[in-house]
Amino acid sequence: MDQPVRLEGNFTANPRRYAAEGKPHYFAKLAVPGTDMTFRAGLYSNEYDYVSKADGSVQKLKVLGGNADLISPKMTRQEQADAIAAQADASKTVFYGKNNKPLRPGQVVVFEKADEHKKPKEGKEKFNAKGQPTKPSDYYGYWNHNGQLVEIGGWNHQDREGYFFIGGKTQFPLEREAAPGTEVSDGPDFSMSADDLAQMEKELADMDVRGEGRTGDDTDLTPFGQEPKAGKSRRGGR
Repeated sequence: MDQPVRLEGNFTANPRRYAAEGKPHYFAKLAVPGTDMTFRAGLYSNEYDYVSKADGSVQKLKVLGGNADLISPKMTRQEQADAIAAQADASKTVFYGKNNKPLRPGQVVVFEKADEHKKPKEGKEKFNAKGQPTKPSDYYGYWNHNGQLVEIGGWNHQDREGYFFIGGKTQFPLEREAAPGTEVSDGPDFSMSADDLAQMEKELADMDVRGEGRTGDDTDLTPFGQEPKAGKSRRGGR
């Protein structure tokens, strides 16, 4: 049976290279799958302890969370106005994962995978159209794009100067046969071959050279799960 064609977009998250209290730890860009509309996001990084169900070992994993811009200059004036108004619309909240956790419009959350989930499960190896084995993503996540759930898959990369960044893809969720609200243990299903990952790294590095892969250092978006402080702008100077 042929696999359905998946619309894709680019995802990048570049870490801040210097300490800045209260500023996002990562500058991200997310593209709506199948379009050229890209949205900036400021992501804050935290750690948590993951306990393996296989052997009980504990691994510290990163979780990134923050808010993306709600509007893009590629949207019509009416679309931009509707997106801003949707912030207060409870029906635009989407839910992800087996515990149906909520994401308000614009919110982004990205999880690092445990080592045991970064390799194909025995007997469930996947291959691309060329017959090459594929590698599961290092990160998975979710983004509420104006009331529409978007899945994120990311891999660890290095740019041309040797700096680490996360690069990957966005996709709309496939309809799953599992019961509503259930989710696979390692999140959305993203995998790519070594050759495809190398090509993606090169393309994302080229975008970065052209200024398309990073956001500016003045990005100052509200931390995930928090509201802007009264009397303070969500966007400020340095």
